Amino acid sequence: MKTTSALAISAVVFASSSAAAQSAGASCDRACLLSTADAYLAALVAHDASKAPMAPNARFSEQTKVLKVGAEGRGGGPAPDPNAPADIQLALRLKVENRKITEAEHVIARSSTSTRRRG
Repeated sequence: MKTTSALAISAVVFASSSAAAQSAGASCDRACLLSTADAYLAALVAHDASKAPMAPNARFSEQTKVLKVGAEGRGGGPAPDPNAPADIQLALRLKVENRKITEAEHVIARSSTSTRRRG
């Protein structure tokens, strides 16, 4: 009986702490997430990580390789012109906690000149 009570109490404590964590994290709604992503992409194009709302201990990876936040991935080349035909496709995952980016992950697909569509 004591074991059952202890398990029940543990489950309630875990559930309430999870609910509190979810409600605290819910303060960043869709508009917040979109503005965070916009700020991150603007910082990426400007090559200036300080323009993004990064957490002090943020984790950054590109092509599964963990890099220092602000490090030049993408082969060290310049950021693509957003008005030019796409030379790369970027898949981006951001984890946001307390309105700060705690994780950023890039997966990049490069298109070759011979296979790129011309318009």
